[in-house]
Amino acid sequence: MVTTDFSDPPGVPISPSPKPDGKPTLPSAPRAVQLFDDKERLIYEDHVAFCEDLGCPVDRPVKVVAIVGNTGDGKSYTLNHAFCGGSEVFETSPSQNTCTLGVWAAYLPGKDCLLLDTEGLLGTNANHNMHRRLLLKVFAIADVVIYLTKAARLYSDMFSILADASDAFAQHFRPDLEALAHRTGLPWSVGQLGPAVVVFQETLHTHPLDGFQAGLSESVGQSNADSAAFPIFTQATMTTNQSQESQRLHSGKL
Repeated sequence: MVTTDFSDPPGVPISPSPKPDGKPTLPSAPRAVQLFDDKERLIYEDHVAFCEDLGCPVDRPVKVVAIVGNTGDGKSYTLNHAFCGGSEVFETSPSQNTCTLGVWAAYLPGKDCLLLDTEGLLGTNANHNMHRRLLLKVFAIADVVIYLTKAARLYSDMFSILADASDAFAQHFRPDLEALAHRTGLPWSVGQLGPAVVVFQETLHTHPLDGFQAGLSESVGQSNADSAAFPIFTQATMTTNQSQESQRLHSGKL
């Protein structure tokens, strides 16, 4: 049985109780541990210690779901309620100060899913280039990226961020991933090299989606949805500026 110290604040990792043979007991409930700090530094020196703190078996294959968006939009709250049954796995706060610094991770034992909670955009981090690089690392390991926004409209800055991330992903990671796919014979297409991006626009008048639609691909008139590193799913109508950014995102050079 895992013993928990409830005096610790939410989101702070708690070491699992050791078994008599010295091996930690895997927890039945998820808990959050910090993976990167706000200075882009990796907290763990090896994957074994990371898995032990997460409570995840080292050899267990998982799907990685990350969430990004502006600070204060409720990324941690969304992960807690969408994946953790409302439990305070990731720290939340009603204050205006950022409560998530760097990148935090939590493992869902029953779903074999690794959640990544990220520091918000437009926050107090003075080095925005460092923050963008940190997000690129998240895009590199994620299978699904949720872009959360509470804006009344989908503005062009969101598409600019995704386009920049797609360009950097293709430049730095695509050759290695294509070589890996060729060596192992994996049936990967160009659009499967990067994570799928789900735009979650939560507003006062939000209606449930009837189904995902590759909105960007249809809006820019692309015949091949695999031309981008990141397939993006949305049902929003784009303006001219947004369409220009999406054209860059789905340009042939990717």
